[in-house]
Amino acid sequence: EEECIVRCSSGQLGAIAECLEHMGSFRLAGCAEVKCVLPTDLTGYDVTYCDDSQGPILAFHCKVACADGFTAGDGMRIEAVCMEGSSTFELLGCFPQCTAPRGILDAAEPACAGGDKLAHGSSCQAQCRRGYSAFPP
Repeated sequence: EEECIVRCSSGQLGAIAECLEHMGSFRLAGCAEVKCVLPTDLTGYDVTYCDDSQGPILAFHCKVACADGFTAGDGMRIEAVCMEGSSTFELLGCFPQCTAPRGILDAAEPACAGGDKLAHGSSCQAQCRRGYSAFPP
């Protein structure tokens, strides 16, 4: 006798499907998306379009963005994830922006070719003040 278990996909809740008789058909109880509320610590996230004031909401009703001073990690999606077994969204993808170094002798302002603010995990390609070159090259 083979066993075939049908479960709801990740992020969904519902009863496991069951087959009541040999060679019979599955009876599905249905699946529903998990609902969550925002976490208490929102540091780094703009949750203007994620209103949970009336109670838990579905993930597709929660649109998050990075707050001022924060930026998306390289290649990362900014999202609110609601996982089975949790009633609180996990906010993902935003990191503090880095500021280019200041006060470097004979460096341009800003000191990085990418500007004064840098994305999390990015590199600073140093720039020299006009008339100067990097040493060693």
